Amino acid sequence: MEPLEREAETLVHWAIDGKVLRGSRQVMPTERDGQEVLNVYAVDSGVVQHTTPIENKGYEAATAQAYVSETDCTDIVITADALHTRPRFARCIRASKGHYVLLVKRNRPELEAEIRRLFALPSDPAYPVACTTTVEKGRGRLTTRRIATSTELNLALQDEWRDVAQVFMIERFGMREGKPFHESVCGLTSLSPDKASPAQLLHWVRTHWHIENRCHWRRDATLGEDACTVRHPHVATVLSLLNSLILAIFDHQRISNARSAMRTFAAFPDAALALLIHPL
Repeated sequence: MEPLEREAETLVHWAIDGKVLRGSRQVMPTERDGQEVLNVYAVDSGVVQHTTPIENKGYEAATAQAYVSETDCTDIVITADALHTRPRFARCIRASKGHYVLLVKRNRPELEAEIRRLFALPSDPAYPVACTTTVEKGRGRLTTRRIATSTELNLALQDEWRDVAQVFMIERFGMREGKPFHESVCGLTSLSPDKASPAQLLHWVRTHWHIENRCHWRRDATLGEDACTVRHPHVATVLSLLNSLILAIFDHQRISNARSAMRTFAAFPDAALALLIHPL
């Protein structure tokens, strides 16, 4: 095992994202949006570390910053979507002793353009570009992913982005349903090349979406969270926590078919109770 990989193994990956509890939306007597919550998801264990209500629409970023500021993030790598790519969020993470891997999109047009311009030019020998490529075939798709990383912009960005150590660009191209496609996204991280290789950065960016695919989507599709008509925001938030706990228990027990397990536990409630009260 490479030294870079061994060092990355000591870091714990948290993905941060907001979710609207759509069933809590109220129409009568007065219209009110569904309660939105911020989830902090431990990607490797499948456990929701923290859930907190978001007070009002548009406050997701502020809620995430407040949580990180109050939390010891030592040996934690935090990923989030482009909504959270803000200098203040990066400063909060570093002040809490954590690391960030953030995507840069149209909400940061000047930064995105600067990163794209860097990788469009020939590589400076003083700042060599590191690359890695993966190829994946499945579900009617052939997808190639290529990530390029560089330290060349560190000095130019350090006043705004605390402890920035690398920028990167990920390209994804291949065939989808018989048609070619090409997509790309930029990002930056506080992890230096000796702590995070291109392959490790690509892994963290890809597995960030487990918070959607393995947590949020399963809560909606399998546990019916969006269909729940509990209107009270606090009660809806508590139920969302219980749904996350159920999925975490399923993952810990290596239960792959959640629907089948739910039918079994409904038929044998003693088995469900034993799973809850005995040590995992």
